[in-house]
Amino acid sequence: MDMKKIKKMIVKILEHPEADEGLHLRNFINLHEEDERPGIDASEKDVLTALRELINEGIVIAGNMETETIYELAD
Repeated sequence: MDMKKIKKMIVKILEHPEADEGLHLRNFINLHEEDERPGIDASEKDVLTALRELINEGIVIAGNMETETIYELAD
């Protein structure tokens, strides 16, 4: 999957109401039965690369919550 598609999917996922408080990296790839937001069929490495690009573009912000990074859309 190309990086543009992964980035678009990340933004779509972060726009979902379930992501209103941000998501951990694992939440993009590993969905639970009760999750209603879409997932991404890409490697963790590709998702992380796309997240870094979105952060550099000012579209996504990353913050720490205890020991894991939380990703959310920038205002």
